[in-house]
Amino acid sequence: MIKPSTNFVPTIITWTPVANLSCTDCLEPTAKPDVTTNYLLTLEDANGCTVSDNMNITVRVEEADIYIPTVFSPNGDNINDIFEVVFHFPDKTKINVFQIFDRWGNQLYEKSKWYNR
Repeated sequence: MIKPSTNFVPTIITWTPVANLSCTDCLEPTAKPDVTTNYLLTLEDANGCTVSDNMNITVRVEEADIYIPTVFSPNGDNINDIFEVVFHFPDKTKINVFQIFDRWGNQLYEKSKWYNR
């Protein structure tokens, strides 16, 4: 949650950019940016006077320690029949789209929000 302090009651509250904020016209929004973002807050009082300030929220992206096999052959011979992605920190790993292609580039499988299940 972003908690700016002010010594007056603002009548107009504006946040820019609005992406990934829980509200854009409240004084204490929750910010959940996916990338490092600089937010600008502009406040206006009842007399039309404005004040602005910014806040930079840095998002650190750590590379996942992950093992993904490059091939598997689900043909029942018990050799490379199971495809399993191994995450060393599964609770911190998120795959937005998981796709499997054959050797000719044909897509065989696609799953959104895949969690190795």
